[in-house]
Amino acid sequence: MSLDYQFPLFEFMKKIFLLLLASSFYSSYAQIRFEKGYFYNNENTKINCFIKNVDWLSNPSDIKYKLSENGEVSRAKIEEIKEFHVSEFTFKRFSVLIDRSGTELPNLSNERQPLYNEETVFLRELVKGETNLYSFLDGNLTLFFYKSNDQEIIPLVYKLYYKSSNVVGRNNGYKQQLVNDLKCDASLSKEIGRIEYETRKFIDFFQRYNTCKSGEEYEVKEKPVKKNHINLSIRPGITMNSFRIPNRGGITNPFPYEYDFGSTLGYQLGVEFEYIMPFNKNKWAIIVEALYNTFESESTSLNFNPTDVLLVYQTFEVPIGIRHYFFVGDRAKIFINASYALIFDLNSEFTPARNGFVFAKGTNQMIGLGFDFNNKFKIEARFDTSRGNIFPLSNNFVTEFSSYSIVLGYNLF
Repeated sequence: MSLDYQFPLFEFMKKIFLLLLASSFYSSYAQIRFEKGYFYNNENTKINCFIKNVDWLSNPSDIKYKLSENGEVSRAKIEEIKEFHVSEFTFKRFSVLIDRSGTELPNLSNERQPLYNEETVFLRELVKGETNLYSFLDGNLTLFFYKSNDQEIIPLVYKLYYKSSNVVGRNNGYKQQLVNDLKCDASLSKEIGRIEYETRKFIDFFQRYNTCKSGEEYEVKEKPVKKNHINLSIRPGITMNSFRIPNRGGITNPFPYEYDFGSTLGYQLGVEFEYIMPFNKNKWAIIVEALYNTFESESTSLNFNPTDVLLVYQTFEVPIGIRHYFFVGDRAKIFINASYALIFDLNSEFTPARNGFVFAKGTNQMIGLGFDFNNKFKIEARFDTSRGNIFPLSNNFVTEFSSYSIVLGYNLF
C-alpha cells in the first residue's frame, strides 16, 4: 500500500518524536529528587540539608544539596566536606593507599605486592562497630578498608599479578590481615580462609566480629540488595517507511530515481526483554528485542524500460541497546534508548525480479523516545537511521531506506 501523498501522517510522527525529545530534556531536570541528609564541613559543623541521592555505583567526589526543600541547589566538593549521609549511604573522606591495577588482565603487572599511591577519596561505610568496614568503587575497581577506633585506616590487600607470561597469581594478603588484627574466637578465625574478596562476605565477617568483641548490636550501612529486575513485554507498532532506488549515473537517465516507492505504511510485532540495572535509582536498562517488520509498496521505473514493480519487504530484526529513564512522577517515566539492530531477510520479494536484486542481511541503528506508565504500558516513537544497501549485488544500484515507528508496549511481567 503506497501512501505517496499522505505526508501529514509522516509529519505527525516526526512531531511526536520531537515532542518526546523536548519532554525528555525537561524531565531530566524535573525528576531530580533531594532527600533529607547531612554533611560535616571541614570545621566539623554538621549541616542538615537535602542531598541529591543518585544511588551511586562509583564513589562520588562531590555532592549536590539544598539547605531547604525549595532552596537553591549548591555543590560541595570532596575538599569541602569530611562526611555526608543520605538514605542508606554514609561516605567519609580519607587519604588512603590505593592500588589501581585492579583485576583486568591488560592492567596486571608482574609485581606481587600492591603498587600504592595515596589518594583522597570518599569511602563508603558498610559496617560500623568496634572495627569499621569501608569500600571504594570506581568503575571495575573495588577495594576494601578497615579501621579500628583511633587507628589509621588500612587497605585490605588483594592483588592479581602475572607469575609468568600466561599464569596469573593471587595475593590474598587480606586473609592474614584479618587473622592478625581481628581476633576474637577460634570459630571466627577458621572462617577467614573461606572469605572471598567481595562485599557480602566482608560484611558478614565484620558483623560477626563486632558482635563477638562487644556483645552489642552493630550498625550495618550496606545498601539493601536489589533483585535483578527483568521486564518482558509485547510490542506491536506501525511504521512509516521511505524506500528509493536512485539511478546509476544521472547522466543518461532523465530521472533521479530508478524507483521511488514513496512513504508507505507497514506494521511490526515484537517481544522485548528489558534488564533494569541495580544502580542509579533504576534509571538504566539493557534492552533486547525480537522484531518482525513488514510493508509492501508499488512503483514504476521511468528510466529505460518503464516497469511496474512490487516490493514486499519482510525482516526479522534483533535490536540490542541501552535505555535511560527520567522520572516525572511516582508512576510515570519518560525514556530514551539507542539500539544496534541485526537484520535478517524473511522471503522478501521484488517482482518482477531484476538481475542482482537479491535481498541481503544487514545492520541498522535505532533511536527511540517514549513514555512509561506504571511500569506496565509504554508508547515509543522510534527513528531508524538510513539502512545499508538492501541489494549489494545489484550492478551498482544502491538503496535508500528509512523508517519512523510508533510502538506500543505492554509488560507481561
